[in-house]
Order: sequence, then structure tokens, then C-alpha cells
Amino acid sequence: MSEDPSKTIERLRTKIRELQARLDARKRTWTSSRAGGPSGGRMGAVLAFANGRFDEALALAARRQDKTLHQKMKAFVVAFRGGSSAYSQREIDKATVRLNEALVRAQALGGLAQAHVGKVHELLGLCFYSKGLLELGRQQYSTAFTYFSVAKRHSPQLTALRAQFEALERKAKELMRRATQNPSERTTDGRSFCKLHLLNAARMVRRDSKTYKQIEKTRGSCR
Repeated sequence: MSEDPSKTIERLRTKIRELQARLDARKRTWTSSRAGGPSGGRMGAVLAFANGRFDEALALAARRQDKTLHQKMKAFVVAFRGGSSAYSQREIDKATVRLNEALVRAQALGGLAQAHVGKVHELLGLCFYSKGLLELGRQQYSTAFTYFSVAKRHSPQLTALRAQFEALERKAKELMRRATQNPSERTTDGRSFCKLHLLNAARMVRRDSKTYKQIEKTRGSCR
């Protein structure tokens, strides 16, 4: 025999009430977490921080009176925001200092700041790239290479670096060519132009590059 329709409806209503009760319980838990309640205040602060809602995270940590967490979060936020702001205003040296500080503060937070470390490295890559361009404009090629190399360590995906490394390698090959044209030429104080050119060229390319190996081989031709 089939079940009485009225009983079926009542059974479904009971099931709906049970599901609604579970949903309400979950909502209360989430609300408690966001308000800094004893059951989830720290977790609420951690989740807000991980999602980039820094002001909310700091407020929750302060409300819960978790001084250690609040201080560590605040130290990172101040350094990160300071570095970001300085970069946007093209204050590159200041931005570099603050962003490096943000990395140190992130380490103090352990995995809590992991979601933001990538952005810090990305900004640092842009800072060192900007420094490299400045030195390139001053024809300080070895210094430019150093800055571009640091930029790559922070931000390997920065595609603009490839063109700069290629330009520096062409410059290094030009210096190598000059060195071999007159290997006995010397400066007024007696130093070998050949060796100076090759020394400068070696500072503008990677040590594992083919060009660097060629430079090393060419040193023997200097007199």
C-alpha cells in the first residue's frame, strides 16, 4: 500500500525543518566568527586577512584581544600598504625598503600571509626592474644587470626582463669585439683596455651563458 499523502507531506516538512535548523546553526557560527566570538574570533580574523580584508581582520583580532596576532598582522599591513603606495608614487627606493620589510613581517605570520607574499615579490620585481632601467639610462650596464637579475628572482614571470637581458648581452659582445681589436692598447695609467672591456662585459651577462664563456676565453688574448 502507498503511504498516506498527508503523512508524506508531514515527513517532508519535518525534513525541511531539520535542514533549516542546520542552516541557521551554520549562520550563527559564521556570525560569531565575524563578530569575534569566542568560538571563531581568531578564525574570522585569519580568514579576513587571507582574503585581503585587512581592516576587518585587524578589527576582529583587536576585538578578541589577541594582541600578538593583531600586532603581527598590523606590522605586515603597514609595511605592505606603505610599499604599494610608494611604488604607485614612483618612490622606488622607499617602496623597496617597505616591501622587503613586508616579507620579513610575513615570515613572522607563518602561513597566514602566504596569500599575499606573491604580490609582495611581484612589486619588488617591478621596483628592481625600475632601478635597472634607471641605471641603463646612465650607461651603468653592470649595475643594471644586477638589478634586472634581482628583479627576475622576485618576479620570474616579468616578461619585460628578457628584452633588457638581450640588450645587455649585445652590449657585452660589443665590448668583447673592442677588446680584441687592439689587445695591447692601454689607459694613461698603464691598465689594459682589453682587460677592462672584458671585465665590464663579464659583469653584464649570466655566468652560465655562452657569451660569458667566450669572454673568459678571450682574456688570454689581452696583452
